[in-house]
Amino acid sequence: MTLPWIATNELQRTVMQTYFDALREGGHAAEEKDIFVMYPAYVGDSEAQARTEVLEHWHRWRVFALEAINLDPSKGEAYQKVFGHLDYDRMMADCRGVFGGPETCVRILKQIIEVVGTTHIGLTFHFGGLAQDKVLKSMERFARVVMPPLR
Repeated sequence: MTLPWIATNELQRTVMQTYFDALREGGHAAEEKDIFVMYPAYVGDSEAQARTEVLEHWHRWRVFALEAINLDPSKGEAYQKVFGHLDYDRMMADCRGVFGGPETCVRILKQIIEVVGTTHIGLTFHFGGLAQDKVLKSMERFARVVMPPLR
């Protein structure tokens, strides 16, 4: 299991390639191994709705995550670098957050599968105090609209 959204999908692919190479060198079949990745997700009815409903909660979660690793504003440039890296817009630009309308979420997930080469994807729909009703609606939209094109 890995969390590619913390770094980048491209970096995760190189890490996975190292893993596959080591498996083969050790006499194992890399094709028989599963790779599980996990991403934050919110499926809105549209891009604008998703952004409006999730932005505050994602940024709240970002602060919590940085506190959990003892990275606070007193760390100066190191804090700013990671803080910026986990910005909603940066996450979207790099396809490291599965946020948006259904079509965007399908596109992001297809790109993750292609770039990272994962066999299993886990999605975290609840973060940053997002209201339970919004979490459930997002999950329902994912199951009804996003998942079918990925099968």
